[in-house]
Amino acid sequence: TAKYLAGGIAKNECLQELNIARTHLTDEGLREFIAAVEENMCLEKIIYHCNVLSKSAMAAIQFALSRERKPAAKLLDNMEQARLERKQEMKEREIARKIKAAAEAGEGDAKAIEAAKRKTQEVLEPGMKIWIPVSFGRRNNVLGKIEVESSTTLADARVQIDKYGDLGDEYIFLSINDGQPIPVEEESKRQVTWDCGRHVMLRPVNWIEL
Repeated sequence: TAKYLAGGIAKNECLQELNIARTHLTDEGLREFIAAVEENMCLEKIIYHCNVLSKSAMAAIQFALSRERKPAAKLLDNMEQARLERKQEMKEREIARKIKAAAEAGEGDAKAIEAAKRKTQEVLEPGMKIWIPVSFGRRNNVLGKIEVESSTTLADARVQIDKYGDLGDEYIFLSINDGQPIPVEEESKRQVTWDCGRHVMLRPVNWIEL
């Protein structure tokens, strides 16, 4: 157990407190663990009670923790870097998923791949909210703006849009992916930023294209 913990601590760049209480930790392999703690420059506290450790081992852990640590600003930089890397990884996974879906649908060409990458950039981080314009009929015919986040569905957006007043006709949302109308029955399952992007386009149900 101590050897596995040592490997994790050696890679740690932002964790400041480690709880390994009641993990059946013993003195076996503790040398690597203590060496990793001493070399790590951000870990400040280790909770290790209720383990089978000798007094000398516990003293060695405390001694290892007494070394000089990284300043708080450096820790925050590491945490921000880790967050950005996770965000990028999520985007890359979503791109891969969309490319796979396009390939299965027989659209695995360069245009489909580029569309998948572009759409991934529209994804918002969880909890982040933005205001986006809503146009009716034409892009320059802006009715107003609605507040959305990553989980906002088209059904949620419709509730906000209806507050602007009667549009005169029943309307539907246009997909940013193919420019086609999105079926009303699917609105509760479709996300605004993914299916409409950063500018919602509405169209009357009786719209005629020449």
